[in-house]
Amino acid sequence: LKEQIEVRFSAVRWATTLYDMQHCPSRYICMLGASDVKLDIREMALTGLNLLNDERQSPAMTVDFNYPDIVEMLNYIYSQQPKLLQSNDQSDGKLLFSSKTFLAMIKFLMKCFEASDIPDLSQEDPSHSPVAKMCVVLEHAMSYEGSSELHALALKSLVDISFRQPKLVSSRYANRLHWLRTLLSHVDSDARESAARLLGIASSALSSSAALNLLSELTSALDPNHPSRFEIYHGLLCATGYVTAC
Repeated sequence: LKEQIEVRFSAVRWATTLYDMQHCPSRYICMLGASDVKLDIREMALTGLNLLNDERQSPAMTVDFNYPDIVEMLNYIYSQQPKLLQSNDQSDGKLLFSSKTFLAMIKFLMKCFEASDIPDLSQEDPSHSPVAKMCVVLEHAMSYEGSSELHALALKSLVDISFRQPKLVSSRYANRLHWLRTLLSHVDSDARESAARLLGIASSALSSSAALNLLSELTSALDPNHPSRFEIYHGLLCATGYVTAC
């Protein structure tokens, strides 16, 4: 056991000292190290991803970091975990990474995404775009084994991605309205609100009649004569507002 700890410590240490931030394999090692049982290894791994003091950092403090190209980082993650290429049933699927690794992975990928110049997708197959690959990672993070914190982060990240690629995100989830509606009753309030926002974004890709039908279904579920638990009511109320706004 001691030898295993020393091996993991050495792997993360060399990943963070020998290679710069743009080196994808070493950043992947840091993502795995972010879920280590040893605190010193976890902190060293998060430092290698510029995530240790993430909550206290302002955007201006992270500008000078040279993050990997989002396409290269995603391709490397996919090469290490080919199961990402398989479709995932979020309600039944098992996590491909631990929750803490997934959390670090998503936070780092979003930093790469924000720092990268995503090309215009109108001339290419959107299903093979880096944005679509990023969406797949986030969808896998929604597996039932994931923590509430992970689910909330994954959904918020999908909303953030939609700000830069609204058409791709809306068209991708216009056919997955049922999945989004099941998330409206999530135990985490941030997850519920993000799911509601995504439902609103997806509704913008629907025909007028389909959008009206969706809105009608949401409002009819808000029946004061048959009160639901708070989480369901809150999610439906948020979704009704976002669908109406879109």
